[in-house]
Amino acid sequence: MQQGLVFFHLRGVGHRDFSFENTLVNHFSKAHSEGEHPRRKKLRKDGLLCYGLFDYNASMFMPEGPRIGEFRLPSAMSEWGRYGCLTHDTDQGEYDYDPFAYDVGMMGRVFCSESQVRGDS
Repeated sequence: MQQGLVFFHLRGVGHRDFSFENTLVNHFSKAHSEGEHPRRKKLRKDGLLCYGLFDYNASMFMPEGPRIGEFRLPSAMSEWGRYGCLTHDTDQGEYDYDPFAYDVGMMGRVFCSESQVRGDS
């Protein structure tokens, strides 16, 4: 998933709605809880489980000119995305925010939440 986010960011695209619900893998199963499915575990171990990001209705393209780290959006726009998965990094009254850093924060929140739910595996 990190590679996918890097891919987008290098092309000036901010996802802005990074959540576990907006990811998919190349192994079909009946439920989200099938993470420990023997076939999926083997695919992951062999490096063959591929992850993808989808749901781009909140994503944005950075305009020509600014570089990543310099581009900012109004802080009110940080609330666009999946309710309950936001990092609340702009709740202290900031006027603007870096959508690329926010994506990384949202990814960290997803990884933290999943490790707390599933434990170390």
